[in-house]
Amino acid sequence: MINYEDILSLHIELSTRCQAQCPMCPRNYFGMTHNSGYPEVELSLDNIKQILTENDLYKQLSAITFNGNLGDFSLNTQALDIVKFTQTLGIPKISCSTNGSTHTPEWWEQLAIPNVQVIFALDGLEDTHTLYRQQTVWKKVIENAKAFIDAGGKAVWQFIRFQHNMHQEQTCRDMADEMGFVGFDLIALETRNQGPVFAKDGQSISHWLGQPGHPQMTVGPQLESHNGWATEQDYDRHITRQIDYIDCHTVNRKQVYISADGSLYPCCWLGFYPKTMTHPGNNQTKLIMENNNVLENGFKKSMEWFTSVEKSWEQPDCKSGKLYTCMNTCGRCK
Repeated sequence: MINYEDILSLHIELSTRCQAQCPMCPRNYFGMTHNSGYPEVELSLDNIKQILTENDLYKQLSAITFNGNLGDFSLNTQALDIVKFTQTLGIPKISCSTNGSTHTPEWWEQLAIPNVQVIFALDGLEDTHTLYRQQTVWKKVIENAKAFIDAGGKAVWQFIRFQHNMHQEQTCRDMADEMGFVGFDLIALETRNQGPVFAKDGQSISHWLGQPGHPQMTVGPQLESHNGWATEQDYDRHITRQIDYIDCHTVNRKQVYISADGSLYPCCWLGFYPKTMTHPGNNQTKLIMENNNVLENGFKKSMEWFTSVEKSWEQPDCKSGKLYTCMNTCGRCK
C-alpha cells in the first residue's frame, strides 16, 4: 500500500451537494432524490489550507483532482477561492470535474487561470444530454464552457457513451474542436448503460437507459433497501469469488482520496461514507477504518489504517475478510 512519502496526487471531494439527478449516481434512486446515508457537507478554504500545508504536503504533489463521489465541486461555497489558492502553491496540474450547469458565465471565467483544467460532463447534444444528466441544462453548460474557454481556460469535453447518444459522438467531437476544448474524454461504462429513470412523481418510469427491463418496477420497498450502485446480490456474488491479485489504483496512481467531511481513504471507491451510508462493502470497511479524518488527526495518522486494507487482500475471498470494494474494483485474474 502507499506510504505518505509516495503520494503524488490528491483526489478531493469539495462538496456532497449537487443539483443534478443522474440516474446511476448513488445519491439518487434511479434519478429520484434519495439520501442513502451521505451527509450534506463541504470542505472550507481553511480546511484545504490545513491539509495541503501540513508538513508542506503540497511540495510533493504533481496533481490535484477536485471531483466528488456525490457532489459537484462548483457547489462548494468557496470553490473559486479554493481553486485559486491551490493554484498559487505551484502544483503542476489542477483538474475540476463538473456538470457545468451551475453559476454564471462570469463565474466560470474566473477559473481560467494557469494549470487549471475543467472537465465538463456533456453526454450528447441538447436532445439526449439530459436523459442522463437530469436537472442540468445543456445550453447553460455550453454557455459556461464557452465563457471559460474564451477567457483562456483549458476545458475537456467528457462524454459518457450510452445507447441513446452514441450516434452523436462524432458530432460532439467536432463541436468540441470548434469550441476550443483541449480534449475529448470518452467514457464507456456498462454499469451506467442499463436501468430505469423514474419520473418526477417517483412512481412511474420516465424512460430507460439501454434496453427496457422490468416495467413493473416501482419505488416501494426497493427504495427502502436501496444501496447505491451495487446491490446486496452483487455483494453475495463476491462472497466466494476467487481472484489472483488486487491491481490497486491507489498504488498505481500514487493518489489518495479525501471526502468532503475530511476523511481519508486509499481511493474514492472506499470513500462512500462507510459510517453512515448504505452501500455494499461499507460494513467491512468501517470495521477496519479508524482515526482517518485528516482535519482531526493529521495526514500521516489518518493513513495508518491503510495497512489493514492491504492485509485484507491476503484473504481468499470476501467471506474470509477480503474487502468487497477492492475485489469489485481492482480484483484481477491472471
